[in-house]
Amino acid sequence: MYELTLAIHNLLRWAVVLTGLAVVVRAAGGLSSTRDWTDQDDAGARWFSLSMNLQFLVGLAMYLWISPIAKTAMADMGSAMKDAALRFWAVEHVTMMMLALGLVHMGRARVKKSAASGKHK
Repeated sequence: MYELTLAIHNLLRWAVVLTGLAVVVRAAGGLSSTRDWTDQDDAGARWFSLSMNLQFLVGLAMYLWISPIAKTAMADMGSAMKDAALRFWAVEHVTMMMLALGLVHMGRARVKKSAASGKHK
């Protein structure tokens, strides 16, 4: 179960990276050419947000129930804080990913609320 979930999590990473890159490239193109915001721009942002949400949910399932690394860290958090690798997976990775997810959602909300001329910013 762990290996399959980890493989899915790894594949979803590339979906996040590729959709994020596509959104940034479209935004840069829209800014440089003063092109209007299109349905394709909105769809790209929606797919990026969706891929981030899915990646987070799979990661959260691993963190809470599946990963032996997380289970080891949670069994003795004091020792995990002294071990750089365990601390990374138990605290740092999940914290940064929640922050990234929050930033994606804040950016998406700002784009939805902004005027058509400022959406690429």
